[in-house]
Amino acid sequence: MQEVQSKLKENIQENLKENINELKEKRNYMRYARRMAGGMCSLIGTLLAIYVGGWLMLLSPLKETVFAFFLGTVTKKMVIVTTIKCALSLTTVGAIWCGGYILNRKIVGYEEC
Repeated sequence: MQEVQSKLKENIQENLKENINELKEKRNYMRYARRMAGGMCSLIGTLLAIYVGGWLMLLSPLKETVFAFFLGTVTKKMVIVTTIKCALSLTTVGAIWCGGYILNRKIVGYEEC
């Protein structure tokens, strides 16, 4: 009877060790997946910030204003709107980038850097 109990106890301990090892492996896979998803959010946020703030709000209006100047069709309103867009472009870049970074930190977690 004691032999059966000791074998049962050993089997239970072995099964517990195997289950613990499997859980550790799954936890490592999930940690890797969270880091990948967080990295993608950060990358997308950076690319969106460059596109929206850099191209749409900074370079494109400047290009249009310079072309209008050379064509002789530049207006005061065009210069004012371009100046405002250029002034706010860095704020927009920062806000979009921060959104991607915050989403990255939420997915990955603050303690895992």
